[in-house]
Amino acid sequence: MDTAALASSVNRGRPLILLLLLLLLLVQLGGCKEKKGAREEARKEQKVPIGIITTTNYCQGVMTSADVKVKPGYIALSRDIEKQHRLKFGDLIYLEGETEPYVFMDRMPPQWKRRADLYSRVCKDAREYGVQKRMLWFVRKQ
Repeated sequence: MDTAALASSVNRGRPLILLLLLLLLLVQLGGCKEKKGAREEARKEQKVPIGIITTTNYCQGVMTSADVKVKPGYIALSRDIEKQHRLKFGDLIYLEGETEPYVFMDRMPPQWKRRADLYSRVCKDAREYGVQKRMLWFVRKQ
């Protein structure tokens, strides 16, 4: 193959090579944005430990301290925990052994220390839960 024929075949393939390089660059840039977004999401969902505390269940009451109706998935925390971690109503509370978080929407009476109270619709379930020591974490409401 002579030099002119070689140059001609390279020039015909050049648009294809440029297109492939452009596609590769776009894929790389898209991947960086996805990784950055995942890191930001992980930072938002960073669990902060509260510690091992006493947990119980409650089944009575109509309104929470946040002035909303009680419902399953809400948790009441003792005031010392709320103050120590600067928690606000709506912050998520994770309990050891459970995948779904509870929402901090209620406050326990002042005499209780290092406690959490989980709301249950059925009083029998609340009694069966008893008193347990469990690890808790929180995630701030965004």
